Amino acid sequence: MARHLVSLALWLSAVIAPYALAEGAVRELVCSVNRTCDADGSCQDAGGDITFTMEPVTVTDDASGTYLIRYQDQQFAMQSLSFAGPFHWAADSEMNTLLASSDTQFIWHHLSLRPAPVARIQFLTCRFIQ
Repeated sequence: MARHLVSLALWLSAVIAPYALAEGAVRELVCSVNRTCDADGSCQDAGGDITFTMEPVTVTDDASGTYLIRYQDQQFAMQSLSFAGPFHWAADSEMNTLLASSDTQFIWHHLSLRPAPVARIQFLTCRFIQ
């Protein structure tokens, strides 16, 4: 497991970091939705594609900071903890987190807060393009 995490970190720093650190670089994360699960762990195969466009607003040297994220004709302020995420944003009453789990696999966690807290998790296969 530790070896896989080291491999992921090396890949992310070698491949993603140059794009993320380029001043004003807008990144696109092009994804296919593989599975959708509810908070109880019940999952079903899913389909469809989604593209996240990430435009830096105020970022540091490690690419953490504030971005605009756009997808499905929507735009939100997003926070990133590093060039590789995790990425956090609020969409109305829904909190979202996008987390890399490998060089091509991402998890998108949605937490709707109204009328009662309900979670949905989507497993994505993605690639960054610039």
